[in-house]
Amino acid sequence: MEITKWFTPEEMISAIDEYVKKFDTGTFDGTLDAEVFFKAIVGAALASKKSDDEDKQEYWENLESDLEEYESLAYFIEVRGSEKKFILKFTPEEQKLAMYTGTYDPAAVQPVKHVIWMDWTPACQLKIMKGNPNTDAEFFSGDCKVDGSLKLASKPRAWIYDFFDYIEREVD
Repeated sequence: MEITKWFTPEEMISAIDEYVKKFDTGTFDGTLDAEVFFKAIVGAALASKKSDDEDKQEYWENLESDLEEYESLAYFIEVRGSEKKFILKFTPEEQKLAMYTGTYDPAAVQPVKHVIWMDWTPACQLKIMKGNPNTDAEFFSGDCKVDGSLKLASKPRAWIYDFFDYIEREVD
């Protein structure tokens, strides 16, 4: 496994507006736009952390609470049919996003206490990008696979809802 890119905070924060435009027009693709989505998710966490707006701070506060409980988390995410593979790494000090190639290797992000690998279909990614992170049906049908704690695999659901609150968009 090789990490090919760590995104800068500026790249991730600037992706928020790009994602919002795609969301508002409904012009996104589960494979092609996964990168902008993950950059926006992490970028919004970074922006939330620094915000003066109490409502905007809620995203970071919820993520921070999870980090106090779990210490550090890394999510390896693969969208089937795409060459792009993502790592979301969260510690109390850092919130990072990377891209990688090859077969996932938890050692690539150490030291991290909890590592979860997930892979899902483009349709599942699109569903998440539209604001519905409940992938239970996809998990049971085989459209979403998880290696690691199922409890922690579902933890980003709350963050995704917080993200949509942060960007002030209503979702079902």
